[in-house]
Amino acid sequence: HVVYDPVEIPENLWFIGDLHGDILALDAALSYIDTHAIDPTIVFLGDLFDRFDYGLEVVMRVLALIIERPGKILWLSGNHDSTFDFRDDKFVPGYIPAEFIDYLNAHPEYKEFGKWLAEFTKTLPVALFLPDGLFVAHGGCPGFDIATFSGNLIDQVSTLEELEAEKYLQTFVKNRFYSEIQPVDLPEFMTGMSRLTGYPVERMLRGHDHCKEKRHEFSEEAPYLTISTMSAWYLGDPDDPRDDELHISLRKSPITAPAIAKFRYGDFPKVINLD
Repeated sequence: HVVYDPVEIPENLWFIGDLHGDILALDAALSYIDTHAIDPTIVFLGDLFDRFDYGLEVVMRVLALIIERPGKILWLSGNHDSTFDFRDDKFVPGYIPAEFIDYLNAHPEYKEFGKWLAEFTKTLPVALFLPDGLFVAHGGCPGFDIATFSGNLIDQVSTLEELEAEKYLQTFVKNRFYSEIQPVDLPEFMTGMSRLTGYPVERMLRGHDHCKEKRHEFSEEAPYLTISTMSAWYLGDPDDPRDDELHISLRKSPITAPAIAKFRYGDFPKVINLD
């Protein structure tokens, strides 16, 4: 979604990062925002479910907000949100861990709702561009063109309509810095996106990474800020028998205050830790 006129930017614009089924973090975020803002507009950065146990409650709460506050809630697609399917009479996750998908499969009373949700989440917008230069998405952006070894994929795009192709859209949802893309890819993408929008695209707000030691992180190599609103990197089972380095670190991850962010024109959003 591209906004062209600065007057269309809501006066009280807030951002909530990955929740992954953390209903208490969502309650804390909404309580803070509603206490500190009049008629706020809230952008969710995706990944509402999996990991924590209350994915259904988080989804229901956000859907209720969309109904109760028309035009004030934007849910950007996360990689967990939009990649699960219903096949062969069961729900199939696109990513793991997949506690929410396991829950749907274990509770047939939610079968029709789950089927509807699987289709609905595939219609979610994947990115937001604001005329002050802020770019918002769950994951990343188009990166280096591996097929031709000739610059960023955005260089192949002549119009915003061409950017609607699935191969580009999914990069905003799935790409992660230091794996699918590198920090150097972001400025190159921003240059190309500035050409398409007609205004400078200068900095990024994202989710996707869970900021292990704290709930937000500024990159030192590229102009992006990551926030996470869930209150732990992963709330693993202390009796989980898997003893590889990853799962040991997951079980030892600290529980910290969730982070949200408030829009600031011409600057990175202001990070607020809910402690």
